Amino acid sequence: MHRKEFEAEMAKLEKELEAFGHWEAQNPAAGEWEYGKLAGSTVNSVYTGMETILEAVLKQTDPPMEQDSGYHARLIKIAAIATETRDPLISEALRGLLDDLRGFRHVGRKRYGSEIDTQRARLVLHNAAKAAPVFRKEMSVIIAALEEALTIEQAEQLERRKAENHTKKRSG
Repeated sequence: MHRKEFEAEMAKLEKELEAFGHWEAQNPAAGEWEYGKLAGSTVNSVYTGMETILEAVLKQTDPPMEQDSGYHARLIKIAAIATETRDPLISEALRGLLDDLRGFRHVGRKRYGSEIDTQRARLVLHNAAKAAPVFRKEMSVIIAALEEALTIEQAEQLERRKAENHTKKRSG
């Protein structure tokens, strides 16, 4: 994932959190159904944006994963552990927050607004707001490192081509 794509995805998910905050401030007497539905939708959008970024990064660093029923939980778990070729991509603290968002996202997508526990929704939204800047910071470091590695690889390829061309000219 390139920085431009990362920034665009982060802007969208941060806008979701900001919009929910504005709505919540303007609607202090909102009912549980309304709050639950909007909270579920917001968490779904925020987590999906973070997962999109994480998937793109893992595609650059790790072998493909089977997309079965445990895929989403495994994605977070794998990002939080070191492999033979890389350090952990996310901290344990962020892993916990993302896992919480992932779990609630499922509830928010599968239940009616009246079935969503508003106290739990408030906690998860608090965790989403807490996770977003940490996610931005940790992924920015990883994306910068990946871009630097790509730049180095491209420079090395260019040097190899120059050397090959130089060798061809001398022997030709």
